[in-house]
Amino acid sequence: MTGRLFSSKEVAPCVDPQTLQACIFYKKEINLQISRFEYIPRTYSIVVVMNDGNRFDLGAKVRWWARPHFLKAKEIQLTYIKGGRKEKSAMIPVSTVK
Repeated sequence: MTGRLFSSKEVAPCVDPQTLQACIFYKKEINLQISRFEYIPRTYSIVVVMNDGNRFDLGAKVRWWARPHFLKAKEIQLTYIKGGRKEKSAMIPVSTVK
């Protein structure tokens, strides 16, 4: 693993309460090509796998109330928040690593 992509204050893995969709909100703009996420239930962490093969720790753990949704997710909505507003969003595939 190459390092951390975000600090814990820049990112929040959560669940949309209306759709129950697993999502990750982030505050620091990134210009990276993300291939997929890997959720590791044993450590409650998310690995970000880039198109070039580099791997990063997301930088925040999935909280207990969101974990069941991350276990079931096939995709995670990645959303950039700037000034309290949603700027851009993308659906990224996720797999659970046992």
